[in-house]
Amino acid sequence: PVDLSPSPALWEIKCVGLILIFIYAFFKFAWAYRLFNYVAILLGSMPPAKQSDTPEAEAHVIRTTRLFEAAGRHFNRGQRAFFFALGYLGWFVSPWVLFATTAAVVIVTWRRQFASNAWRAMES
Repeated sequence: PVDLSPSPALWEIKCVGLILIFIYAFFKFAWAYRLFNYVAILLGSMPPAKQSDTPEAEAHVIRTTRLFEAAGRHFNRGQRAFFFALGYLGWFVSPWVLFATTAAVVIVTWRRQFASNAWRAMES
């Protein structure tokens, strides 16, 4: 069940897979960083409070919000890639360990997302 001496080709495939996950995470984080900088620029260029009821100000708020959501989504995907890279490490031991570590990552991620104090704080 546990084969700790995989063929060189299988070892390379496993390493390439892990590298691809980290490349994906890097680009997601880099893009999120850039988008958060755009959000900071847009926040700094908000119209004055006296003009907050104008259509231009409302459009600016909508643009900023959409960009903020996109930045958060990319950051979240980069973070999840790191989490699942931990699960992927199980494949270096065996397919069964891969299954177990991936399931553990899914359970922990789900609990953090939907059963945490942070989630309850956002609900109220």
